[in-house]
Amino acid sequence: MKDEGIEMQINWESFATYNHDIRGIRFKFEDLCRQLFANENLSGNKQFRYLHANPNNHGLETEPIYDETNKRWIGFQAKFFDQDVHYEQIKHSAEKIVEYYTGKDGVVDLVYLFCNKAITSTAKQYVNAVECLIKANIDVQLVTDTAVLDLIRNKYPYLGLYYFGNHTIQQEWFATHTSYMLDELGERYNRDFNVGTVFSDELSLFIHDRRAAEYLNAKKTVLLDEISELLYRSNKRDYLRKLEEVVSALPDVNIETLYHSIEWNSTVRLAVATFLDNFGEELKKLEAER
Repeated sequence: MKDEGIEMQINWESFATYNHDIRGIRFKFEDLCRQLFANENLSGNKQFRYLHANPNNHGLETEPIYDETNKRWIGFQAKFFDQDVHYEQIKHSAEKIVEYYTGKDGVVDLVYLFCNKAITSTAKQYVNAVECLIKANIDVQLVTDTAVLDLIRNKYPYLGLYYFGNHTIQQEWFATHTSYMLDELGERYNRDFNVGTVFSDELSLFIHDRRAAEYLNAKKTVLLDEISELLYRSNKRDYLRKLEEVVSALPDVNIETLYHSIEWNSTVRLAVATFLDNFGEELKKLEAER
């Protein structure tokens, strides 16, 4: 039976919250789509092929690659939008694909278009983009919004753990998917070098070790430091004091109690729910005034 709590977290809100790092959320979305693209289309190849991306790759996220099963050259495009779909970007990418991958060594027969939003296939600029590709004998396959999420939920749950922050650990999951993570890290992971990195933090959370407990407890400490700093320059002191109180009350975890950290988010949110509701009303008023 599936853990419904985990499945509920596989959504774009969780993705946006979990992937704000130095590289930016769009690069993380491209990483996710690259793995989905390879898993879905290249797993049947007898000869393993690496996806290669040149700096400022034209039109596609990587160079076209040969799909041995269907005997065609394929590529993919990843589009992450914060609000509305920018169809002009899709059309521009289609034009670049035709310009750089038609009648040359890097020919492409099919393009997968991944997007976090639902794309209206009848939108004028999208229709123009598709017509541009079809004239060059290039087909398009849409993989958008819930279709992307369903792939992760139903076929690649380890990607949900990696990109959506669901660190509920089960022995069955670990035994099945550790090899996927090590393959993805490739040469970037070497157990002979004991250097703390984002990847080593993720692996510690996956294998439920002592370092994972230290990492989670440290996140509480960092948050409390940030709250203390904000108290000196914010007019939301009641909210910050309540937040400081509830975070301070969260018990530290160890290897045996690591799972308890899953409840931290809901515990904190419940304690400050009234403040968050009020902030939401204030924001609505400010937006209306603007």
